[in-house]
Amino acid sequence: MILRITLSSNAIITNGNGDALIDLDSDYNKYGLPYISAKRIKGMLKDSANELISMGQDINVLKLFGDENNEGIIKLSDATLENSEILEKLSSEFKTDIIKNSFSVILNQTSLDEFGVAKAGSLRRFRAYDKGLVFESEIEGNLEFQKDLELICLNLRYIGHKRTRGFGKVKCELIEGKNTEQKMAKALMKMIK
Repeated sequence: MILRITLSSNAIITNGNGDALIDLDSDYNKYGLPYISAKRIKGMLKDSANELISMGQDINVLKLFGDENNEGIIKLSDATLENSEILEKLSSEFKTDIIKNSFSVILNQTSLDEFGVAKAGSLRRFRAYDKGLVFESEIEGNLEFQKDLELICLNLRYIGHKRTRGFGKVKCELIEGKNTEQKMAKALMKMIK
């Protein structure tokens, strides 16, 4: 089963790292391709499940996602871009920064004083994934709770930082197996090798 996450707005999905130029950078693999860590996805799904419980749904969050003493039955891979195999092959020919900039935008933000003038030292820069990117994560394990998981995915609407500022709106869904594009991508990868 595949968990598909489609970005409906730009999204800042990060572990809080930055550098001298960017205060808050999004997560990327060694090729410069964006990804969402399995741990972050599991946490987002668990939050969504708890929200559903507060609305009266009967979901066994502990059995699905576990706690500090128990892993839970849901196992996820990191979510990578659709057709990531081809993208990784192609991206090896380019510098990491070029790849990063192909899938993201760098935004600036500053605080204003009571007169509408930028406060000294308040300029912040952050990198956001582009709207429209599609990530996929493989789900393994006993899927006796598939209906609950489908509802949890449907309820998940925002991820990452600055959600209250219009970032991180997503469409999350479960799909059966790899999509046709990925099957074609794998076939093409075999031909390239």
